[in-house]
Amino acid sequence: MGIPSAFLFIQSTAAFAIFHHYFDSIKGMYEIYKHSPPSSVQLQGLPPFAATDLPSFLLPTSPHASVVPTFQEHIQTLDKDPKPCVLLNSFDALEEAAIRAVDNMNLITIGPLVPSCMFDGADGQSDASSRCDLFESGKDYIHWLNSKPNHSVVYVSFGSLVTMQRKQMEEMLSGLVDCGRPFLWVIRSSELSGGQEADDMIKNKLKKEEQGLIVPWCSQVEVLCHHSVGCSVTHCGWNSTLESMMAGVPLVACPHFSDQLTNAKLVEEVWGTGIKATGNKEGVVEREEIKRCVEILMGGGGKGQEIRRNVEKWKSLSVQAVREGGSSHEHLRLFVQELG
Repeated sequence: MGIPSAFLFIQSTAAFAIFHHYFDSIKGMYEIYKHSPPSSVQLQGLPPFAATDLPSFLLPTSPHASVVPTFQEHIQTLDKDPKPCVLLNSFDALEEAAIRAVDNMNLITIGPLVPSCMFDGADGQSDASSRCDLFESGKDYIHWLNSKPNHSVVYVSFGSLVTMQRKQMEEMLSGLVDCGRPFLWVIRSSELSGGQEADDMIKNKLKKEEQGLIVPWCSQVEVLCHHSVGCSVTHCGWNSTLESMMAGVPLVACPHFSDQLTNAKLVEEVWGTGIKATGNKEGVVEREEIKRCVEILMGGGGKGQEIRRNVEKWKSLSVQAVREGGSSHEHLRLFVQELG
């Protein structure tokens, strides 16, 4: 039809580089790795990615391997284009090495793609008309946050897809209570389907309503930008990772599947904006580990201070990228101009 097009990739550039490494029509390693899985994958300029750091469905044992043909088709369709163009929800300063790792495609960073209030210096409450939220809720949680001191609240959310196992929920709740810090935890109604026993477990652990507030939904941008939030315990989805960075909030990374594993690696080892929680043999992050990670970020020690400095650095760079004259702003302007 002669209509100009580009592929918009909404995960990290590093994740795209990994998919390209696997599925590239000429040098792709997927068929080899399928029969002989690597202990790690090395991409130019990036640290080695262990098997547990890769997007989960690339592993032969993954229950989500059925999505592999879709990603394979995306990459190989791009390979057929004489001038393949990929728009990325990232920015140059954040992922320079990952951009260089894909040398046969035009990778154009245009992110972070977040509500404009995050780079206008607002508190996350504007742009309400542009949001497309999956759930509705009242704003009682904002009144609760307003009552808390600056940087004192632990925000906990695992997105709209992750379903937490009962054992993990118990450990998470115990760890948060043991920290003794106020926390706001988003638990979808569907996750509380364990009946009266599950509800009683939560009520008994909370002890004081002042310490913990559990809600079925919240405006994440509004919460992350709130002055009372000091850190976020997250699944490390890409949107959540970028939103936390732009809000200047350090992360406790608890990845579950897909690109979350890769993002957690980058958060801890490349950008230094958080710490990855370690699970036990069953993959459950125990209460002591949750408390340890939160205390590193909130306790005022040397490592926590270093992470906060890193977060502030990346926050500043991300805002620069999307403002007029910034790298992402210019990339998008030139892309539209070339469409002509």
